[in-house]
Amino acid sequence: MWIFLPILFIVACQATLPPGPTKALCYAGSSTVGTFMVAADQVYFEARITLDTSGESDGGEQAILESACHLAGVAREPSPGLIQAGVRATLIGRDALAIIVHPSCGVDVLSLTDAGRVFRGEIENWTELGGADLEVQGFVVAKGSATRGLLRQQLLGGDDLVDCEEVLPDAALVERVAGTPGGVGAISFAFQQGHRGVRAVALDGQRPGVTNFDYPLARPLYLLWRPEDSSARKFVEWALSPAGQRIVMQHFVGTGVRGSVGAEDLPRAQGQLLVTTETREVLDGGTLYYPHRSYTLLTRHGKFLRRVRNYRGLNDEQPTRVSLEPGIYLVRTETSAEGTVEFFATVTTGRTTVLDVLKRLGEGN
Repeated sequence: MWIFLPILFIVACQATLPPGPTKALCYAGSSTVGTFMVAADQVYFEARITLDTSGESDGGEQAILESACHLAGVAREPSPGLIQAGVRATLIGRDALAIIVHPSCGVDVLSLTDAGRVFRGEIENWTELGGADLEVQGFVVAKGSATRGLLRQQLLGGDDLVDCEEVLPDAALVERVAGTPGGVGAISFAFQQGHRGVRAVALDGQRPGVTNFDYPLARPLYLLWRPEDSSARKFVEWALSPAGQRIVMQHFVGTGVRGSVGAEDLPRAQGQLLVTTETREVLDGGTLYYPHRSYTLLTRHGKFLRRVRNYRGLNDEQPTRVSLEPGIYLVRTETSAEGTVEFFATVTTGRTTVLDVLKRLGEGN
């Protein structure tokens, strides 16, 4: 009898353990969204998640169109044909696209213009940007990645990158930059986060992070799914829940984040500033759009606060609302007729201050 008691005890204990997930959710697409899916698999107990990120965003769209997966991910705006084919696209967060450099380059801050010059091959040595005497060594992800598409669209005006070594998969780019003095590349903040061998530079005064919605180089993250797939629907609902968003914000800006937020910040009385700057003509997907120009926000005494990219994307024609503490601010922007112009704006608690730059210029004439 004593010989069999331990065996019986083990069987009884096993019988009380909660059953593991019996369903499987197949994910295909963006490796950036895949970072969230890997983390979700550790806490989402309704199903076991399998991943295929080899095709990146383009491959994910193709997979969901062919019903070859339950969920797909894209790190950009979904293609219009998806919606026409009955596919649902759900925004789960935003990804900061970090410009990472080898610490030896000696550069910690770049403007968007200078970042574009780096990836166009116009900057050959970091001394041209005030850095160390090192040759610029550029790295870029593969063409199927949404990361490369975002760089082309937002930094290079649709042109491709010049003199950059292609790296596959996306995550390997961090190691290539870390192992190359003078190295530079662009990668999702999720892949760079916590890596001590590289440094993410500030762009136009903004640092990439999971609580900074105002970082200028960012892209939306979507889950693609079919409404008739109840398992996919259930997962998407969880991804938007507080529990799911906590996982999203391990690496990305959550859907509830608006403006720059510090993790330690306490709620303060704030107002909002809406600056209507001059627009510029942009051709995107065969359609003309007129996004507003960016502007610089300073204190009333002229101390730099931030650079505000006054649009969320090249096809966004609405100026950006900025939350600020009450006070007087100086707004500096460029115009075609007058060049650089400056105006004071007073922000009050609980109200939106609207500054129309062209109207103010007209009043001054």
